[in-house]
Amino acid sequence: MTAQASGVRRQASGELLTPDFGSRNCQACFAETGRARSLNRRKFDRAALLCSVNVSAQAAVLAASGLPPAPAWRDLLSGEQVAAANGHLAVAMAPYQARWLQPVAAS
Repeated sequence: MTAQASGVRRQASGELLTPDFGSRNCQACFAETGRARSLNRRKFDRAALLCSVNVSAQAAVLAASGLPPAPAWRDLLSGEQVAAANGHLAVAMAPYQARWLQPVAAS
């Protein structure tokens, strides 16, 4: 069941979908590894942005591969930069931490 108000759709599962992400995006299913869950969204023809939230009380490591080539990724929320290698990234996630990661252009 979906209710719609002010351009925001709320599905029965509690997931919010806003028009800010656009209608031409690709959304992967929830993936579960132990206690970690992720929702992957990719916007076509736009800059890369990797959003991750650790929704557990334990620290976790976000391991991502197949990413656009970049020497590092910068967290838009904290300003921290994390080194990447050959499209692979490993990022420490504190309990309940959110990160919005964007590739840093090679200089």
